[in-house]
Amino acid sequence: MKNFLSTITTHFKNTLFLLKMPILIILKYFEKVYSKIEFSVRSDEKETKED
Repeated sequence: MKNFLSTITTHFKNTLFLLKMPILIILKYFEKVYSKIEFSVRSDEKETKED
Protein backbone atom coordinates (compact mmCIF):
# COMPACT_ATOMS: atom_id res chain seq x y z
CA MET A 1 0.00 0.00 0.00
CA LYS A 2 2.75 2.44 0.89
CA ASN A 3 4.56 1.70 -2.36
CA PHE A 4 1.33 2.32 -4.24
CA LEU A 5 0.88 5.71 -2.56
CA SER A 6 4.43 6.79 -3.26
CA THR A 7 3.97 5.85 -6.91
CA ILE A 8 0.83 7.97 -7.07
CA THR A 9 2.49 10.95 -5.39
CA THR A 10 5.48 10.75 -7.70
CA HIS A 11 3.20 10.53 -10.70
CA PHE A 12 1.13 13.42 -9.36
CA LYS A 13 4.22 15.59 -8.87
CA ASN A 14 5.42 14.83 -12.38
CA THR A 15 2.01 15.69 -13.78
CA LEU A 16 1.95 18.93 -11.81
CA PHE A 17 5.38 19.81 -13.12
CA LEU A 18 4.25 19.15 -16.68
CA LEU A 19 1.13 21.24 -16.15
CA LYS A 20 3.12 24.03 -14.58
CA MET A 21 5.11 24.72 -17.73
CA PRO A 22 2.21 25.56 -20.08
CA ILE A 23 0.49 27.44 -17.26
CA LEU A 24 3.56 29.63 -16.80
CA ILE A 25 3.76 30.24 -20.53
CA ILE A 26 0.07 31.14 -20.62
CA LEU A 27 0.51 33.49 -17.66
CA LYS A 28 3.41 35.24 -19.38
CA TYR A 29 1.30 35.59 -22.51
CA PHE A 30 -1.65 37.02 -20.57
CA GLU A 31 0.70 39.43 -18.82
CA LYS A 32 1.86 40.78 -22.19
CA VAL A 33 -1.68 41.02 -23.52
CA TYR A 34 -2.89 42.71 -20.34
CA SER A 35 -0.13 45.32 -20.41
CA LYS A 36 -0.97 46.07 -24.06
CA ILE A 37 -4.65 46.46 -23.21
CA GLU A 38 -3.82 48.67 -20.24
CA PHE A 39 -1.58 50.82 -22.42
CA SER A 40 -4.24 51.25 -25.10
CA VAL A 41 -6.83 52.13 -22.45
CA ARG A 42 -4.52 54.80 -21.02
CA SER A 43 -3.91 56.33 -24.43
CA ASP A 44 -7.68 56.34 -25.03
CA GLU A 45 -8.21 58.21 -21.76
CA LYS A 46 -5.64 60.83 -22.74
CA GLU A 47 -7.37 61.37 -26.08
CA THR A 48 -10.78 61.84 -24.47
CA LYS A 49 -9.35 64.29 -21.92
CA GLU A 50 -7.90 66.43 -24.71
CA ASP A 51 -11.36 66.75 -26.32
